[in-house]
Amino acid sequence: MPFRLPHIRKAWFAAALLCAAPYTAQQPAQNSLVPFAPAGAHAAEESLQLEYENRFYSWRQLAAQERGHQWTSLLTTQYRLMTDAVMFEYANRVGFIRSERSTPWRPGRAQGPTDATFNATLTFATAQGTLFPFLTASANLPVGRSTLFGREKNAIMDGDLVGHTRLGEGLNTQIGGGVTWHVDDRWSLTTAATYKFSGPYVPDGNFPFRFQSGDEIVASTDLAYEADTGRASIGFRFGSQTSSLIEGFEYFRPGDGWTVFGTAARAFGEGQQVEAQWSVTRQRRNHFFDPFTGNFEREEARSAGDILQLSLNWSQARSWGRWGLAGSVLRRTANDYDPKSDLFIPARTRWMVGPHLTLANDSGATLTARAQAMRLNEDRVFLTGQTRRFIGAQFTLSANLEF
Repeated sequence: MPFRLPHIRKAWFAAALLCAAPYTAQQPAQNSLVPFAPAGAHAAEESLQLEYENRFYSWRQLAAQERGHQWTSLLTTQYRLMTDAVMFEYANRVGFIRSERSTPWRPGRAQGPTDATFNATLTFATAQGTLFPFLTASANLPVGRSTLFGREKNAIMDGDLVGHTRLGEGLNTQIGGGVTWHVDDRWSLTTAATYKFSGPYVPDGNFPFRFQSGDEIVASTDLAYEADTGRASIGFRFGSQTSSLIEGFEYFRPGDGWTVFGTAARAFGEGQQVEAQWSVTRQRRNHFFDPFTGNFEREEARSAGDILQLSLNWSQARSWGRWGLAGSVLRRTANDYDPKSDLFIPARTRWMVGPHLTLANDSGATLTARAQAMRLNEDRVFLTGQTRRFIGAQFTLSANLEF
């Protein structure tokens, strides 16, 4: 059974479910919720897409002199080949990051290339015409600066304030697969699983111990519905990770975690569109190395809090493109820990809101600009009694070409 055009986007959604991949392709915003028209057999089709994106993050702590900013420049290339029997998708990304913390007592700056990421997905059309199995492979090549020295380490900033915590993190590879079942022209069910192999690297040049994040296995399932003027989906994802190592010794393993997530979108009026995304993540108790007993133990009480996320986006189509307003809220209900960057993350709430604008022409080129204001409030930390407040902004400018 050859690929039908309504299944192209659904098949891509299937690969997008592999959320643990070191690379996630950034697709342009959909300009319409109207599905593709059905088609029969067709000759091989090819498409090439280039995206160049610049992002600038700036933040400061209220009632204090803590502040920082980050600039990222990313080039993403995506290629797609589709025949009656298979669809092949390939993407790679390279970039440059400059991070700087200008806090007087803890200044630091780090800059350099990011790790290069590669992703390939192969989807097959079966004779029955309702099942579409796919295979995926990805890699994170360590061309970025994974080792920082001296004050450069002060440029490592919280991932809720900037886009990237580190410039590089060693060699990571991932393999996976799954299947999408099109129940009918409206409903589809996707099940997928991946395994990520994490490589070692030295994060601290002044204390050159080799760190290796744990390998990770992720399984997910997603039920999607598409109508003429809207779509909706709900899914479940489970993840389990092996222990992180320092010089080959176990020192931390996060508890298994699960996420329930969903999306809903609807087109209405004269070119208007609204979309919502949400997720709830919960994690079991962590394991850690206890230096007093010399054992690798499970914590007595669950320390990692739940993570709740909600985002809303409204947009209006115009003859020259599309404009709109987007906002999101992130809530961490308790403490968290980032072993890669050795960062303690308190319970907190973050709000972001701002406009976006996309200019498009008939040749397939688009120019997108986004601006968002940010506010982050941390809960009181038990040990220090400290409550911190942050404000900031994020600006994005991207150009997209399709061939």
